[in-house]
Amino acid sequence: MILMGAWGATKIPMLLFEMTALGFKFALLRLAINIPLILIIAYVMGILIKKDELVAIYEKASKL
Repeated sequence: MILMGAWGATKIPMLLFEMTALGFKFALLRLAINIPLILIIAYVMGILIKKDELVAIYEKASKL
């Protein structure tokens, strides 16, 4: 879950676009806010998702 969130929030092309279009401060601020939020969301999901559901998710992912 952390990997998916981090990948979506920290794409290099998006970061470069934000730096040029919206400013360096905005891009770094968004990044600084997103990374801790991704960790918090992953922690909460880890608490909320039951072990058997997590096993089922991993089994489905391995079949792809």
